[in-house]
Amino acid sequence: MELARLSKPNTYHAADIEEDLVNHFGKELYGRLTPDARRYLNSAESLFRQSLHAEIKDYRGSLIDFYEAYRHEFRNRVSGPVSRNLIESGHPNYPLVETIKFVGDSGEGDRDSGLIVISIPG
Repeated sequence: MELARLSKPNTYHAADIEEDLVNHFGKELYGRLTPDARRYLNSAESLFRQSLHAEIKDYRGSLIDFYEAYRHEFRNRVSGPVSRNLIESGHPNYPLVETIKFVGDSGEGDRDSGLIVISIPG
């Protein structure tokens, strides 16, 4: 079935992609992902599959969306709870993860630069 789909460009439908992601991650894990992470994973997979049939293989869009899915999930599961725990534990000047802006978020600079801008309320 996969070979038949690969031989015909643009035959992937959103439902097929989501089903494949659910099968890959498992229904339980995929269901626990944030809606933003699921949306970016679907987009990354769609862009990747489109690139398979392009004359010039360009996977940047897929990689950027995969990065965004990972970033959303990491903030939701790791850095968000850690920053809230630190604030609740008596570190009031520690910035909430929601206030940390990656340079790529604001449209300034290069998303891959690794630079972050922290705005501390108060």
